[in-house]
Amino acid sequence: MTKGYRAMWAAEGEAAIRTVVDTARLTGCSPCGTILKTVGA
Repeated sequence: MTKGYRAMWAAEGEAAIRTVVDTARLTGCSPCGTILKTVGA
């Protein structure tokens, strides 16, 4: 399911970002900082 996206890769990309953000929130970390660390890895 793409939730309104025309391309599956876009839906998968959003799902990946949401996973990182949700995990960061659950562990008490900054979502933005966690994304920057993830992209920089």
